[in-house]
Amino acid sequence: MHERLARAPINPSQMVYGEKTISGTYYGSVRPNIDFPILADLDIEKKIDLDSLISRTYRFDEINEGFRLMLDGAVARGIIVFD
Repeated sequence: MHERLARAPINPSQMVYGEKTISGTYYGSVRPNIDFPILADLDIEKKIDLDSLISRTYRFDEINEGFRLMLDGAVARGIIVFD
């Protein structure tokens, strides 16, 4: 299993004197049932360009290769195309 751990340097005095906070998010705090339809509509209306965010596409029979490349950090955003 591929596991990557990263540590962020935290300066306690900067946290206090700069009134900084640390906040966790899960999936960017997106609300899929609300936000995804909005994003899809914006893409269809050409108000945003989601296609340029896709690094690579895969056919379903290439799914294992897609996961391998994702875990290796070789591809940023791959999608699986179901034809």
